Amino acid sequence: MGRHSKLRKSQKLKIEAARRSLEAKRRTHRQADTVQPVPPATSDVRNEDAVPPARTSSAEKRKRLSYKEKEEELSEEENLICKKSDIREIAKHVTCNKCKEHDVTSEFVHHQCDVIIKLVCSNCKHIVYNSGDSGKMKCGDTGLFMLTAMIIYLVKLLGHGYAAVERLCSILSMRHFSFVTYGKYTKFINEHAVENVNDILKRSREAVFQYYAENLNRHPDENGILDIDATYDGSWHKRGYKSNYGIAAVVDAHTNLILDYEAMCKVCSVCDAKKKKLAKREISAEQYEQWKMNHVASCSKNYEGTSGGMEPEGAKRIWNRSIDYNLRYVNFISDGDTSTFLELTQMNNGEGPYGMAHQVTKEECVNHVQKRLERGAH
Repeated sequence: MGRHSKLRKSQKLKIEAARRSLEAKRRTHRQADTVQPVPPATSDVRNEDAVPPARTSSAEKRKRLSYKEKEEELSEEENLICKKSDIREIAKHVTCNKCKEHDVTSEFVHHQCDVIIKLVCSNCKHIVYNSGDSGKMKCGDTGLFMLTAMIIYLVKLLGHGYAAVERLCSILSMRHFSFVTYGKYTKFINEHAVENVNDILKRSREAVFQYYAENLNRHPDENGILDIDATYDGSWHKRGYKSNYGIAAVVDAHTNLILDYEAMCKVCSVCDAKKKKLAKREISAEQYEQWKMNHVASCSKNYEGTSGGMEPEGAKRIWNRSIDYNLRYVNFISDGDTSTFLELTQMNNGEGPYGMAHQVTKEECVNHVQKRLERGAH
């Protein structure tokens, strides 16, 4: 016991010595980083009452410089949040460039979250400044405004809807807008998002053609169609196979580029609202049928069935239109789920999506096989 006690004591002494050495090194580094104040070279007289400048570490100086550089690099189109009272206070110090009077007031024209600011001279009624003159506040010729569209787009990226936009506007003390207006912005955002996605998918397919030709020496056939190796999987908005929303995508196995996708939805809030009006007899059956015919093209509901069936259905839709993009997904790398592959082989009366001449073959993903083996072993 005595020997162990001596060992523990010697260990404590070593730890204490190491701690003191570390503290001494830290003090040395802090002193080295400290910038000593330099007296002015133009005068040899020492002012006893002068307050010495505050010591600034090199890290703080670098931080201040970086902030200054960032401020200089920021775009003039940067958005700022300010109060109306601050704008009114600024307007009091503005001189009219026509009558030279210091009698300028501010006016605000609200368009959802966007605000057009006008500075008007009370003496000669001359508009000194109008933020709406630049034309940069609107989204093209749509009549919609940029900042409002950006806020709605951000909320949608976070997976929320109109209620979240209202909550955000309340917290920031901004003007609210109706659900109908929100629907107009949502439609605008969705249309542009689809255009952007289609452009990305087009460039991805072009890159796949180039990669197969240069690296795999695999070229399109006489009809310009290329056979590729692809992996496929689906996902849902919620777990438990009870989700109303699902998405499936096919990915090239060599470049990891997404080539196509299919989004599926089991509900449509607009249809549900119209059905409630029909049930309350606010509209007639003829009016509902007429509305339904016009609404089919924009209806968000594009799937009937169980949530678990979304993944096989998405595969059928994607494989069915692959020829339109001059692609054949002939080698299907599976995640171990056979239901999707069986649905593909049963297309076209059992001939598969491309007929008997181009059968789809299934290969198992090594990672998924390893995961299942590990689960079975335990």
